[in-house]
Amino acid sequence: MKQFKRAAAAFFICLGLAASAFPVNSLAHNNGDGSPPHSVRGVSCEFLTGYGQTGVKAFPPNHVTAWWGLKDDVVRWTPVLYRQQGDQFIKWQAPQIAPAYAYVHSNGFYQGINPGWRSSTGHGQYLFFAFPGLPSGTYTVLNIIQWDSNGHLHMTWAPNSCAI
Repeated sequence: MKQFKRAAAAFFICLGLAASAFPVNSLAHNNGDGSPPHSVRGVSCEFLTGYGQTGVKAFPPNHVTAWWGLKDDVVRWTPVLYRQQGDQFIKWQAPQIAPAYAYVHSNGFYQGINPGWRSSTGHGQYLFFAFPGLPSGTYTVLNIIQWDSNGHLHMTWAPNSCAI
């Protein structure tokens, strides 16, 4: 019986790892506004080493494609931080400019030169946007995705919130 439990646990762990390896198929969506398939990631409340304090990390989308019918496109991402107040979230902070951009094609991110998300100011690889110095509370992010080819804006909430 003990071996069966171990085998079952190993099976479910492997199944979970396999499912997490293919997030695009399960999370990519078209939100009814004509936007191409894309998927966003959650937020994380954690200690921000570079700032020496706790804050919120917003992560850029893990999948975005070029505008319908286009071979190439550039997509920009802006996270807008919201803080829970009572039973609703209110806008708390937003960067002045879109902090990240990505070169995409009809299947997703380019994998050659400059793959994935790039910093809009330094053009290096971009992993997350930090919101430091926040008071205690519960936070989430509204992700704004914009396609350069036509200026279309799409807004979608992070799938989670976190608390400081």
